[in-house]
Amino acid sequence: MVRQVRAGQSVRWFYRWFDRALAEYAIKLTRSPHSVADGDVEVLREVGLDDEAISHAAQVISLFNYYNRIVDGLGADDEPDWA
Repeated sequence: MVRQVRAGQSVRWFYRWFDRALAEYAIKLTRSPHSVADGDVEVLREVGLDDEAISHAAQVISLFNYYNRIVDGLGADDEPDWA
């Protein structure tokens, strides 16, 4: 599939597949991080992410999860009134 994209074929399809693969990884990492397996990472490689990009994605997903848990856990207002 990555070869097809590099050859200029099915670019629109690729972006939908890429987005879906990354979204599914984010959902799994958020809901059940203990169940993330090598196969989940391999799917991201298949859509063209290298190990550095996968690491960055995992870090961003995890930071958003962390932030949301802190805000929810403290009952903080994540959008204070700036007026």
